[in-house]
Amino acid sequence: MKMFDEWIRRQNASAKRRHRREDAGSSGRASSPCCLAIAAAALMVVLAGCSPSSPSSSATTPAAPSPGAVASPDSLAANAVECMHKNDLACAEANWSQYVKLRPMDVRGIASLGVVLNKEDKNEQAIEAFEKDISMGAGAYDLFAFYADSLSKVGRIDEAIDWSYKCLTLMPSLVDVREKLAQLLVLKKRSYEALTLLSEFDQYLDEHGREPRFLGNRMAIESAIHDLGSSNTQEVQALRLVKFQDTYYAPVSVGESGVHPFVVDTGATTVVVNDDFLAAAKIPYKTIRMQAEAQLADGRVVGAREILIDHLKVGPMELNKVKAMTCQSCELLLGANALSAFTMTMSQVKGVDVATLTPHG
Repeated sequence: MKMFDEWIRRQNASAKRRHRREDAGSSGRASSPCCLAIAAAALMVVLAGCSPSSPSSSATTPAAPSPGAVASPDSLAANAVECMHKNDLACAEANWSQYVKLRPMDVRGIASLGVVLNKEDKNEQAIEAFEKDISMGAGAYDLFAFYADSLSKVGRIDEAIDWSYKCLTLMPSLVDVREKLAQLLVLKKRSYEALTLLSEFDQYLDEHGREPRFLGNRMAIESAIHDLGSSNTQEVQALRLVKFQDTYYAPVSVGESGVHPFVVDTGATTVVVNDDFLAAAKIPYKTIRMQAEAQLADGRVVGAREILIDHLKVGPMELNKVKAMTCQSCELLLGANALSAFTMTMSQVKGVDVATLTPHG
């Protein structure tokens, strides 16, 4: 919300300086139209759950020019920004609509109109604006986020999932987009995919000394899986893994550990766990070798133990008698011995890298 207010403040100050130059008879050219930062600012408001400032009195709210009036694109954009700041969406829509008529190829103006239509819950019209933008090559993360949101609201869930993934590929830190995407995945009976989406982000926070963001969401999803059983998910046939920042994560659980994101590492001979993970799992396991070596993610080789885990689950699919290496500081890896139970296929789905694990037999 602070980003939004600060951006609006700068836009208003710029507009006042421009009007003073015009009043003084300045012949200098006016500033260029506002950019897609308008959409980004609105995204911060909508997806972060912030409430914009309360509208001011209608007497001070700029309105769209009457049909016979002449208005410049700059003044229409400035009016639209001020209307958005005052949460006068009808006024903002009117100004952006006029702006787009004057600048029909301006992807930034079209996106801003789409954002306003989305906030007014005019989602079919918003989708039309966003799709026109995308057809002209626009590709900002906030555009994708609003487009996905409108798609989900009209029931186009599969498309909303695809565009949410595109958004997170560009901006992985958007927690509200991530949370909404997880809800859509659960709706499509892809609960383990949703858990991976949430848990890999929480693991990143934990590694940087921060509290998990999605612990409650994960507890709810895991409880539903437990109550409804694995047969309630379509993932018993195939499990989708989406690449984030050059890494595929798989949802793995052992005993009472809960689902954890394991890095899919075809170069690792065996599964790798750590002592904390085993403690949380609360299961008996057999030690095969007390003195072994494990390679960490940074390339260091450390002392480890080789163990045998009776049961390990990858998503809803259970593997038996799985060898693993464990040490105090080991990263969680899904190695070749576990991956050999699956056929793993790589593909790119509309710009997003996906690995699919299909169990043999």
